[in-house]
Amino acid sequence: MSKYHTSSYWRDLRQRALSLVYEQDETLNDYSQQSLTELMQELSTYQIELEIQNEELQASENKLLIASEIVTELYDFAPIGYMTINESGYIMQCNLTLARMFGLPR
Repeated sequence: MSKYHTSSYWRDLRQRALSLVYEQDETLNDYSQQSLTELMQELSTYQIELEIQNEELQASENKLLIASEIVTELYDFAPIGYMTINESGYIMQCNLTLARMFGLPR
């Protein structure tokens, strides 16, 4: 799992951003307390949206992995020999049935 997939990463990033803002006193004087509060609320909203998107992406990734496993099993254990050939005519992969037909290791 990537570091970007963890909510702790986003919390740490938010804390770093907050500390940078508060370190720059001269910049803070340019913003009202209300503006800073609105910016923080906006940042919180974006963080929540990213966490929701991350959860959706992880769910989609899991579904894709399951579908890929099903297709791989259907390909590998099909009673008919199958192969995948590239544009140059080289066999890139074959299923177990085809390998047995030719008496070769897969």
